[in-house]
Amino acid sequence: LVLTRHYTGSTVGTEKIYLYDWSSASYPYGSFRLINSTPLPQTATQSTFTVNDPWKYIDPEGTVYMRIETSNDVSAGVLLRLDQAQLRDR
Repeated sequence: LVLTRHYTGSTVGTEKIYLYDWSSASYPYGSFRLINSTPLPQTATQSTFTVNDPWKYIDPEGTVYMRIETSNDVSAGVLLRLDQAQLRDR
């Protein structure tokens, strides 16, 4: 999983990145799986995360659902700027 993103308006906090596991059940009855947890990037950052068994996160039509959560210490008004989100082969 390749993400390029950064947050504006906060210098603290953590982000958690999840992908929907299609092998767990059809959406919305299945579950999201945690892929990574890192501090909020303050500048444009490209991160590459290894996703084991990527086929579990892609439905037959090629759809991938991603959820990004931030920790409770992130203040109101923080903006996520997501420039790239791509699930690709090595």
